[in-house]
Amino acid sequence: MKINQDKIEVAIKALAEISSTFPNGFPNEMKGDISSFGAGIIQAGLLPSVLFFSEGGKESESKASGRGDEATKGRRALLMRTLFKVLELKAAEQNKYSDKRPLLDYVRQNLKKHETLDDITEAALALKVAMRAFPFAAKENKKSDSSTAKKETK
Repeated sequence: MKINQDKIEVAIKALAEISSTFPNGFPNEMKGDISSFGAGIIQAGLLPSVLFFSEGGKESESKASGRGDEATKGRRALLMRTLFKVLELKAAEQNKYSDKRPLLDYVRQNLKKHETLDDITEAALALKVAMRAFPFAAKENKKSDSSTAKKETK
């Protein structure tokens, strides 16, 4: 599949809109999330993958910048909402879908399954490429943190 340059520009704008959620840069896990989403589409299909990644819904997006299971659900739900924006549906069509999990509703209601799969795959690829234009949070070195804590307690 050839990468659509226009979709990459749209993806960059969509990521810029959510960048304030992550003041220290996007979490490194987001790279894995979008890759896992693509692999999930290949392995399980479009609907199960979108359902899995939309699990947290809009309520959990506020926890996306934290750590743990709720943060993972929030980060993935936010990624699905961003992916929905990259599809660039007309405003009237966007309003047909719930605010909670719009991409899931779009997949379930759209009758053109192959076209929907192609559009979402193209948008996911553009999102993955567009992520390279943004900073990512510094990796935490858990091993050195725990050894430092042990030295301080002695």
